[in-house]
Amino acid sequence: GFSLHPASRNAAVLGELLSQVAAWMGAHGVQTLHSHVLKGNAASLALHRKLGFAVQQENERALAFSADRAALLAHPAVRRAALRAAELGA
Repeated sequence: GFSLHPASRNAAVLGELLSQVAAWMGAHGVQTLHSHVLKGNAASLALHRKLGFAVQQENERALAFSADRAALLAHPAVRRAALRAAELGA
């Protein structure tokens, strides 16, 4: 797991992070990303929903989310980061 410093929680940083995660997923044949979030973490819950993660399970303490690689790559912030990375690598 990982967490981000509050000062780094913005669309550009998250897009870059998820672009790299999606690239890693592709390189390693991983199709689905899973995440668990405590119910008290409102910011993370909102972010997961905004990024298109789907709730797979829920209990009194937490939610289990999943998102496939294609859904992550379809998010505008992730697409922008992937394009920037391609431009830098070209």
